[in-house]
Amino acid sequence: MIIEVARRFNTEVHLWYPVLADRLDGQDPDEGSRVRSVGGYLGYGHHGLWEGFEESGESFLFHCPQDSEVIEHSITEVRSLLDIHGFSGVFLDRIRYPSPANGIEMLLSCFCDRCGAVNHSSTQDALRFWGELCQSGEFLSWDDLIIKSGLEELFDSRTKHITDLVTSIGDGIDRSKYLIGLDLFSPALASLVGQDYCRLAEICDWIKAMTYTKAVGPAGLPLEVSSLISALQTLNPQVTADQASRWVEALLGFDENSIPSFGRKVLQQEIQRAKTAVANHSELVVGVELVDHPQFPTTVSPQEAKELIDGVRDSKQSLIACWNLLYIPEETQRILALNV
Repeated sequence: MIIEVARRFNTEVHLWYPVLADRLDGQDPDEGSRVRSVGGYLGYGHHGLWEGFEESGESFLFHCPQDSEVIEHSITEVRSLLDIHGFSGVFLDRIRYPSPANGIEMLLSCFCDRCGAVNHSSTQDALRFWGELCQSGEFLSWDDLIIKSGLEELFDSRTKHITDLVTSIGDGIDRSKYLIGLDLFSPALASLVGQDYCRLAEICDWIKAMTYTKAVGPAGLPLEVSSLISALQTLNPQVTADQASRWVEALLGFDENSIPSFGRKVLQQEIQRAKTAVANHSELVVGVELVDHPQFPTTVSPQEAKELIDGVRDSKQSLIACWNLLYIPEETQRILALNV
């Protein structure tokens, strides 16, 4: 019915399809399929772990991206749903490794039996080393931190596995008939979870950047950054909140004192980073959270929504209102309609 109505208004409808977590079958991955971190954590780590997963209604427990059964099932299911219902394309979500909200240990994954070939001898002390660097005030970018920690092989493999996963799903459908869109973390966070905008832009048609500056939930900058800060402080009790904040700002490429007041400036910086990475390979659409959501501690007032919408408009990009239209206040919907 939705597709029939959309067609009357010349509107495309894309299938939302979560690949590695909170899948359509509603079944969380069993322990044998779940992403495993250094230290043997399965799905959730300890340091910086968000306490809100249970209330959120979504587990964010991730399958290993090299699980062949998951890949084959995804290809078959996506192809079937596209053919049966007449969608214009598929929008792939949860195509990543766990984020800091799952616990910082999960950034050092996956070390399940499928991923055993990766040399992880240098990862055992990496987290302690990060805490020491933070305390010492040695500010590094994410790329420099990975090199200094001796983790290039691990993170190169993570990026490759996510890219290969998207490629496999794309190769399994008729690209002359169906478009592929990708839900990607905001550029500051994407590298942490195995998402490479440059590589992925070459194999998809459009990308929605999750440039969430207000959302207290997985993928939202406020939660993911606070998880990193909390993790650093628990890894090294001598680290102060201010030290951790400054270190994370440098790590993620933010201006000094950007934390905790993420706003229009950070949004526009992230949009520009995404535009640069995508270049002309695919269309970029900016995701902005506009919700007053009962299950998440995220409330975006109409005034805040207008500031975010104006920020996207000034950046001359298309916009997706996130993340659930049912929870966007009517006044905000009117503001959105006036700015289309």
